[in-house]
Amino acid sequence: MQSNEGFPAATDFLTRKVNEYEGQHRFGGGNDGDCDPHVMDVLEGPDAKQSEMLAYKCGPDGKAEKMATLKMIKK
Repeated sequence: MQSNEGFPAATDFLTRKVNEYEGQHRFGGGNDGDCDPHVMDVLEGPDAKQSEMLAYKCGPDGKAEKMATLKMIKK
């Protein structure tokens, strides 16, 4: 589950960022850097655990060293 960004920046993929604090057009609960995944929820499957897919690591400069990686759920 993500929020769609109607006017994305050139580096964004139509995904609205999740900020540290909520705002009129933003969800809260993330951080204001570019490291955290901008999702609220994902589906799990037998080979795709939510905690593993959303795991990420920020570097000291606030940039992502390991980005969240979503897996497809097979029927």
